[in-house]
Order: sequence, then structure tokens, then C-alpha cells
Amino acid sequence: MILFNIAWQRFIQQCKARENTLWLITIFSLMFYLLIAAFASSSIQHYLKINLQQMMGADTLVSSDVSISPDVEQQLQQYSTKLVRTQQFSLTLTTWATR
Repeated sequence: MILFNIAWQRFIQQCKARENTLWLITIFSLMFYLLIAAFASSSIQHYLKINLQQMMGADTLVSSDVSISPDVEQQLQQYSTKLVRTQQFSLTLTTWATR
């Protein structure tokens, strides 16, 4: 126990020394970074796993300039658990300035 007290007093003296201030700030900053990274890694891993599964889910893409008939949609639904339809519109947006 005496050895621990001596070591602790020596540590406190070293912390108060001006030469060690930068070293202590660097060590504590790195420890804080490692602590945050360790706690956040599991949540980040879970988030990426879910998002990558959703992104990798698109196996087939059917593109057409005209709308797809309901019969073709029925056939496509047999091969997929989910069907997503998108439409593109040619638009020109303008603003009318009133004075």
C-alpha cells in the first residue's frame, strides 16, 4: 500500500509539471477517442448491416418508356417479394417575380 501511495504522489507531481501537460492532454484525448469508438462500433456495425441488406436487395431492374401492363407486373411479382414502381417526369420549374 505504501508503494501505491508513493506511486500516486509521483504521478500527481508529474501531472503538475509543465513539461508533461501536452503529453497528458494527448493521452487523455486518445483514450477518450478509443472509448467512444469502442462504444459506437457496435451501433455503427448494426446500422451498416441493415442498410447494406436493403441496398443489396435489388436483384432485377425492369425499365420501360411506357407503363408496364398488369399481366407483366403479375409475372414479375412471382419472382420477387417486393415490387417498386418509379416514374420520371420532364418538368421545368420557373419562378415568376412579381414587383
